[in-house]
Amino acid sequence: MRGAKFFRNFTERSRRRPRKKSLTRGDSGGKLRMMSLTFRTAVREGYLLMTYKGRYVPSMAARFAGQILAACEKRHASKILVDIREVTGRLSPLDRLDLGTTAGEKHRALKSSKKIPGCRFAVVGKYPLIDPKRLAGTVAHGLGMDVKVSTDMSEALVWLGVDAASF
Repeated sequence: MRGAKFFRNFTERSRRRPRKKSLTRGDSGGKLRMMSLTFRTAVREGYLLMTYKGRYVPSMAARFAGQILAACEKRHASKILVDIREVTGRLSPLDRLDLGTTAGEKHRALKSSKKIPGCRFAVVGKYPLIDPKRLAGTVAHGLGMDVKVSTDMSEALVWLGVDAASF
């Protein structure tokens, strides 16, 4: 009897807690803010640079992938460099799978509706956000997204086919 009362009180308390909103939109100098993750875009010679700063949490996967693809759609860029070297956070293998699947599926939907051109994406980050097996990039690539995930900026620029001096 005592256990049932505890369980009932526990479930009632958990239902009363308000849900926290994980994504917020704020305007501070043209930055989009997701919790503590912000980004800036800059058009460089031959590619679009998206620089992220802050902390990444797995619940941001759809929004993160959507921002990158929206920039591709808006700017009609054929090459996008996503710099996440100043982003912190950890992802489990399941979170990486989710991120790759989300990005790949969103990319496929936009490409099939002809809203985006054939884009090449290079993502540059550091460990532990970038894993040695590049699971998210491999999954997205398997779904038709032309993406390279790296920890080396020069490698990413070479893969995009742009001059390293333009960075």
